[in-house]
Amino acid sequence: MLLAPKHGSIQQPSAKIPRVGILAEAATDKGDPRFNAFRERLHSLGYVERRNIILEFRFAGGDFSKLPQLVSERLGLRSMSSCQRAAAPLWT
Repeated sequence: MLLAPKHGSIQQPSAKIPRVGILAEAATDKGDPRFNAFRERLHSLGYVERRNIILEFRFAGGDFSKLPQLVSERLGLRSMSSCQRAAAPLWT
């Protein structure tokens, strides 16, 4: 998983809530230990989802052929950081 926070410091004041884009091959984030660990780590760093950080998920539902479309959608959203897990090539 690759993470790229929007701001260099958690303590940095900002008028906007940072957004993190997450692309996944899975169908959902519910019960997935990777996403649970990610949220727990954010919490330990002072982030509270929907209060001072927004997580934007895009799921392929197990269909890797959907990932290019999800990437295109993701790139159409402005001011989001990237979080991607390269489980398979996105383009062939």
